[in-house]
Amino acid sequence: MSRICLMFAILLAVPTANAWAGAITLTLSSTDDLENLTVGDVVTIDVNLLGLDESIGDFIDLLSADVLLPTDIFGTPNLPTAGGIISPADAADPFVFNPLSIPDFASASYFFGLNPIVANGVFFSFQATVQQAGTGQIDFDTPPQVLGLKGDFSDFIDTAFTGSPLNVVATSPFVAVPEPTTFAVWTMLACAGLAAGRRRR
Repeated sequence: MSRICLMFAILLAVPTANAWAGAITLTLSSTDDLENLTVGDVVTIDVNLLGLDESIGDFIDLLSADVLLPTDIFGTPNLPTAGGIISPADAADPFVFNPLSIPDFASASYFFGLNPIVANGVFFSFQATVQQAGTGQIDFDTPPQVLGLKGDFSDFIDTAFTGSPLNVVATSPFVAVPEPTTFAVWTMLACAGLAAGRRRR
């Protein structure tokens, strides 16, 4: 609570402070080959925080991000889990780390936990299963929300940028279908075999 009061006291005391010009950025990544998926594949998506200057002790007290998945390809993703930049105690507190998943959408927010975010790394991760074939992109739905301070208290951290979307290509499992000519040949051979069997009788 004292950190919340300090943050808002600084905001009120210095209303003309400029937004920090540093490149606080949230990016999307995956170790899966998202452009070579088939129905039934399970993929993991990471939301990464970049740009904190750890050398001077930058910290973030509020962070949230919404991720939009291609319509109908994945359905409802699994509930996001906290990444390594969130302390275990804060990750287990639903009032601090709040994940959400609904069809074609995943999000998570961090709000004034016991331990502020002080390092770059994975903010949250989630898994999704390919439900049907299609193409599209995984991207941030709305601009991320962020609030923090530079470690030397020279400025606020209140602006976050986003990286490029992830392309998705999913196909149905391949099923071999005989070509018409091949099918006709096998049909003729089968008929010939039946005729020969009848003659022997």
